[in-house]
Amino acid sequence: MPADLLGLAAELRKMRDNLAATAALLDALEARLQQDMGAWSKTYQRDRRHQTFSLSQAARRLGISRSNTLTPAVAGGKIATVPWGPKRVRISLAEIERLEAEGFGGATARPRRTGKTRRSPPNVDEELARLRSMTLKERLDAAQRRRDAARSSKE
Repeated sequence: MPADLLGLAAELRKMRDNLAATAALLDALEARLQQDMGAWSKTYQRDRRHQTFSLSQAARRLGISRSNTLTPAVAGGKIATVPWGPKRVRISLAEIERLEAEGFGGATARPRRTGKTRRSPPNVDEELARLRSMTLKERLDAAQRRRDAARSSKE
C-alpha cells in the first residue's frame, strides 16, 4: 500500500506542476489580450472619429429634412462638412454628435408618409337612408357646398 500511495503522491505533484504551468500560460495570454484590446480600442476610436455620413444619412439620423433643413444649414456654414470629391460633401460623426448634443433636429426620426389617409368605407345603407331623408333643397345646398370647397382647395 505505501508504494501505491507514493505513486499517487508523485502523480499529484506532477498534476499540480502542470496546473501551475497552465495558470501561468493563461495569465500571459490574458495580459496579451488586454494589451491587444487596448490598442484596438484606440484604433477604433480614431477610425470612428473619421467616419462620415452623406447628407441623406445625416438627415435621417438627426430626424430632419435633408432638403428643407440640412442643406440650407450646410450652405449657411452652420454645419461643418468634409469635402468628398470635386462637388460632394459629407458630415463627420463628430459633427453629427455635436448637433445631437445641441438639440439640432428631432430626438427620433419622423415616420414616413404612406400616402393619403384612408377613411373607412361608409356604411352604404346608412348613407342611402340619410340621402333619402333629405329634401331636394338640402341635397342641392350640400352639392353646392362640396363644389365650393373643391374650388377653394384648388386655389
